[in-house]
Amino acid sequence: MLSHKLCPLAAAYPQQEDASCLGEDCACYVKMHKPRYMKADHYRIIDPEYFYRYVGCGLVTHVPWELVKRKEKTKANSEEATQ
Repeated sequence: MLSHKLCPLAAAYPQQEDASCLGEDCACYVKMHKPRYMKADHYRIIDPEYFYRYVGCGLVTHVPWELVKRKEKTKANSEEATQ
């Protein structure tokens, strides 16, 4: 079993000694969010409580989306944002 992530780009070049994933330092590293939709009768609305997130390598062929609960906005935070 692997103890660390391998970079698919670096692993394609056998002359490179270290094929370890560089994480946030890599040019292929991405942070993506997409809305979660709820279905109603004949339309879709964005779920106000949850969204999908992916953080990792941008070279993947299938994005393993993670379902995340949105942080609640408190009244104090919303008042600070308007000032």
